Amino acid sequence: MGKGILKKAALYLHTVRYLRWEQISYRIYYMLRRRWRWAIGFQYALARVPVTIDRLQMPILEAPPGVFIPKTAQFKFLNQTYIFGEKIGWGFKGYGKLWQYNLHYFEYLLQADIGSTEGRSVIEDFIHNLSSTPEALEPYPTALRLMYWTQFLSKYNLDIPEINASLCAQAYILKDNLEYHILANHVLENGFGLLFAAYYCRDSQLYVAARKILKREISEQILADGGHYERSPMYHQLILRRMLDTYALLKYNPPLDTQDGLLEMVTNVLPQMLAWMLTMTFPNDAIARFNDSVAGIAPAAESLLEHARELGLVPSTGINAGITTEYWCHTNETFKVIADVGSIGPSYQPGHAHCNALGIECYIYRKPAIVNTGISTYEKNVRRQYERSTAAHNTVQIGNWEQSEMWGGFRVGRRVKPKIEQFGADQCSASHTGYGHWPARHRRSVRCNKAYVQIEDTIVGRRGQRSRAYFHCPPGLVLEKKDNVVHSNLFCLHFQGFLRIIIEQYAYCQGFNQLVEANRIVVEFDDALQTTLTPNLKVKVPI
Repeated sequence: MGKGILKKAALYLHTVRYLRWEQISYRIYYMLRRRWRWAIGFQYALARVPVTIDRLQMPILEAPPGVFIPKTAQFKFLNQTYIFGEKIGWGFKGYGKLWQYNLHYFEYLLQADIGSTEGRSVIEDFIHNLSSTPEALEPYPTALRLMYWTQFLSKYNLDIPEINASLCAQAYILKDNLEYHILANHVLENGFGLLFAAYYCRDSQLYVAARKILKREISEQILADGGHYERSPMYHQLILRRMLDTYALLKYNPPLDTQDGLLEMVTNVLPQMLAWMLTMTFPNDAIARFNDSVAGIAPAAESLLEHARELGLVPSTGINAGITTEYWCHTNETFKVIADVGSIGPSYQPGHAHCNALGIECYIYRKPAIVNTGISTYEKNVRRQYERSTAAHNTVQIGNWEQSEMWGGFRVGRRVKPKIEQFGADQCSASHTGYGHWPARHRRSVRCNKAYVQIEDTIVGRRGQRSRAYFHCPPGLVLEKKDNVVHSNLFCLHFQGFLRIIIEQYAYCQGFNQLVEANRIVVEFDDALQTTLTPNLKVKVPI
């Protein structure tokens, strides 16, 4: 029991030491304030009449169809459907918190088939039940709701005092509960929500708060290569969507401050963000599944690209366009290969990070060949823990050690520290000290041309522990082993230096709450393994 307590204490220590003082101080402040307010019976006003409103002028990216069916109050989020019937249960928790969050976002109001009467009715019902649904006022769903409400109301030119008063009050509640204890994409979304409310309500206080957040967070969170610093292709596309909407808001509406430079900042980073997205997207518009990434959550790349073109924006071109320092990408007429060579980031908020250091994904002739497992849940359970583990990715695991200490659903203790050794057009190599607290280092080199992809894995300091290289295949791909080669109808994998080759089933994440059986290859080896991936020429399709 004593060892367990010490181990847990060490895990907390290795997690907390990466936090910023800002996160710690805000956690303490919010905890003490919550207790004080409970003691004095404090309650927020749920209506605040704005001085004026200004319906927004901007192109709107429509929501996916079929999420909300008003006739039966049917909602489908995260591949789970619930029919409320006559009355929507805004406090419904039967499918978990993330499902409830989606219910409170109100993105579904932007479906093409949702009219002004139907949308207004849903908003008013939500407002009438808001006092009994306190979780709806949490900062993250509130921020998104402010964006979607203002767009919906502006789309139909609605001016409804009750809704305007609730919207303004929610904006001030958000302003009083900014997620500085979390930071990362959460506080950035807070800023976006405040900005939309500020423009809709023509409110200078909300605008000053929004501008402060956005100018600080955009400059930090959007890296020089255009990628979002959480290094999740899915979250990059979510943030890119917000940036495009923010660009449209600032461009097409009267400014609240002509000297702030916010529009210029957003304009400058968007072309590179678009280029980064295209680099990390495969030819069939599939998202690269590194860190917390899976299909069906963020708008598809083609949809975002079309929306950007509508706004007069195009991806960066030229020698540095789409080059990412966190992922190595090679594309030719046969292959598209992406390898993760970056660190967990940001260090103070790695909640969406996985053990995918030096992992790869590969498409052959526009078809998926080697893919990561993806994610199917955000619940703090065994499945979530596995989906963040080393074994769920196309990399190497030494013994039963993990590259990084993933725990608690969104926390990381000791973590991987990659080092890039070579970063060229057709070859890269890197190593990592993810096993730094053990005497082990993994080095991987990837080389590509039109004929093959060659991967060389080397382990140093393993202390007798056997290593395993994982290669996950998409559903429907049948594998057959013969000697040192694994065959499929799309490719052949040749191995040298192996001890054993195993073909086994695993659960591939088709989307949230959608698991599909697929096959993976597990290759056991000691110190060195060479893997050569060649296409099956019988299925050649020009890329």
